Amino acid sequence: MFTKKVFISSLSIMFALSGISVVQAQNTGEQKTNSDISELLTLDENNSEFLKTLMKDGYAELGRYKVEKIKDNVYHWDEGTKKLPGGATDENGAMNNPSSMYFVLSEDGVVLVDLGNGSQNEEDIQNAKTIVESMTGDKHLSIIITHSHGDHTGFGRSKEVFSNVTVDNVYVSDADYDVAFEAISQFDGKITKVHSGETVDIYGAPYEFNVVNAHTEGSLMITDETHEALFTGDTFGSGFIWALFETNGGNPLAALDKGCSLARKILNNNPSLSILAGHRWQQFWEDNAQRPNEMSIQYFNDMAQVISGLLDGTTISNSYTAASWAPDAVELSSNGAKAKIDTLPKYIEAYKKAVNQMQEAYVYSGSDQLSIESVNAAAAPTFVVYPDGNMSDEEAEKYIEASGIKEIVNRSASKVYVARPANGVEFTSDDVQGFEAIVGKIGVSSNFKLIGIGNGATFINQNLASYMNFVSGLALVNPEKGMDVNVSVPTYLVTDNDEIVNTYVKANSATKTEDGYYVNPESHYEVVAVNKDTGLDAVSATKDAWEKVLKKFGRIGNYSDVYKETATWYSRPLISGNKEADQARKYQYFDSVDAIDNIDRYVNTQDLDNDGIDSLWYEYIPEQSKDAKEGSVPAVVLFHGNTNDPRTQYDTSGWA
Repeated sequence: MFTKKVFISSLSIMFALSGISVVQAQNTGEQKTNSDISELLTLDENNSEFLKTLMKDGYAELGRYKVEKIKDNVYHWDEGTKKLPGGATDENGAMNNPSSMYFVLSEDGVVLVDLGNGSQNEEDIQNAKTIVESMTGDKHLSIIITHSHGDHTGFGRSKEVFSNVTVDNVYVSDADYDVAFEAISQFDGKITKVHSGETVDIYGAPYEFNVVNAHTEGSLMITDETHEALFTGDTFGSGFIWALFETNGGNPLAALDKGCSLARKILNNNPSLSILAGHRWQQFWEDNAQRPNEMSIQYFNDMAQVISGLLDGTTISNSYTAASWAPDAVELSSNGAKAKIDTLPKYIEAYKKAVNQMQEAYVYSGSDQLSIESVNAAAAPTFVVYPDGNMSDEEAEKYIEASGIKEIVNRSASKVYVARPANGVEFTSDDVQGFEAIVGKIGVSSNFKLIGIGNGATFINQNLASYMNFVSGLALVNPEKGMDVNVSVPTYLVTDNDEIVNTYVKANSATKTEDGYYVNPESHYEVVAVNKDTGLDAVSATKDAWEKVLKKFGRIGNYSDVYKETATWYSRPLISGNKEADQARKYQYFDSVDAIDNIDRYVNTQDLDNDGIDSLWYEYIPEQSKDAKEGSVPAVVLFHGNTNDPRTQYDTSGWA
């Protein structure tokens, strides 16, 4: 039978007297009464006023240091006082940048997370010594180092600070150990190297260590569910993140992105965790308009938004001057996001290259060309090309440049994927899995263009018929006969094989309207254009296909009769995890913006409410209305739609 017993120490008794619960499970003994505790009270006279103030107010200062209560049994310590808070300028003109340290109190011992900037000033050392001894009392102490930088290992150099305290263990990541050791060498023999995914029991509480190598190679994110805390050090900063170092093989942003996903998973499982970062003052710094204040899962959502915006052009980049040793540094942010990343252009390029790079295809991205002049991302055409056998990256680059695809992709801020055969020579049925990988990489496209040339056209014709329901435009140049197509798909063919032509004419319920052109009389979207010049080269055929078919239509996934499922937002082919449901889904056509030539588009920006921020909207004026009598043309207002993009309803609704 376990009974609760208050642990007797100078500090925990003060907690008990002030109503702060510090409880220990013991096998024997009865719970002490307040009178028993007061009789055992043994406070160091020099420490009593500091502790009394802290217990009364949850805040106390000692010299240039402060300690404040964050939550039960968790206290924050840093070098920012009320007189000189973080961000303020000291008497020497230097901005105060306190590093955060945290005491975690339990019955069996105290954990100190990080060791701050440290000091060589004797008064500072004595004050730090007083704080450590006061917060530890007669318990033992263990130390966790979030990462190896000097502003988080500083007091490790001060033996005096820990001279009257029993330090059991110092935990540091294996990857940061070598750099950190010089600062914490006084604890040699007590240092434990931890690894990502490892959980260590410290004074009865499990601490889960995860490495997020975006700031240093071994930066730790530490989960302490017992005390409801998530310690992030500088791994995720406190509103600012320095991803300025050669970590993760030169791609710190990829590590940061992965870490964000992990943090969100941890917080989804336990939303009560307090996020305790390495420079807490930055969260509340009034000079930062995007300060996050107390951080939550939304902070990691915002961080992910900044990172993902590098791929679609929505991330804002400004020069960053605080790192004088990195003159080309930039600060990345995003509208509405309360998170910033300070990094180098080479790391941005490394991230984008790694994201776009895939074994199954050469990828060219025009995402960084995004501007207010671009069409909405959902309406922008995405190309997947299967060439006549294997193409080198250089050959793929030449093809997309000469065919005009690169210009289209840049204008639309979208992407083109030039597929690679798995066997390195030609496409076979084994490449269907590669197609699914490419589509999964795209994720969302309502304007999916599929092009096949020679062997690549035959591969599509013989293997991808069941995927045509989400293709908004198909071009096949000299294919061999393939499978029957059971759904309509706007098609351009270079062939003199009537059997192949009839397959697609039938699929589109089309009838001949002129030589080489077939249209469904009930739907202008369902067309087949045929060019019988089988000697046409790939570049010329691609240009012709774009003008006659590919640029005209998009498709939005709506509903599956078989599985009674509605699509979310736009088409998400093959990524739902249910291929049959995706292949059975109905997709509705719309007229592509590229095909609408009787409406002028105007981009408008204006500060409508005088808040210093321009509003953005788009006006579409039909040619027929320009000479119309005043008052005779109705105004149609289409409200934004997904992601608050004012183009969405026009670009993908088919209204125009």
